[in-house]
Amino acid sequence: MRKHSDYKVTFHGVDNAQYFQGHGIAMTKFDDCATGIGFSNAEAFDDALEQLATQGWNAEALEQEIIARSLDGEKLKDKPDMSLGDGCRYYISVDVKV
Repeated sequence: MRKHSDYKVTFHGVDNAQYFQGHGIAMTKFDDCATGIGFSNAEAFDDALEQLATQGWNAEALEQEIIARSLDGEKLKDKPDMSLGDGCRYYISVDVKV
């Protein structure tokens, strides 16, 4: 498993799938990224971490560090923050560096 030395979490908010412009790491210091989608921030975050895990990253260690440092020790809420329109989802990207 690849271990990260740095990371960045981007909360894109709520968007419709057909309008979301995506997320990339070109011209940045990061080596890989994943964008998760879901009916809540928590679901989108879990989706992004799952994608990174399938790409060989140690997602468990990454999640623990993000929760401890970036989220002040608290997990994201599991329930949706607001009612979503048709086709709208929460988007969160996680960038990682070796």
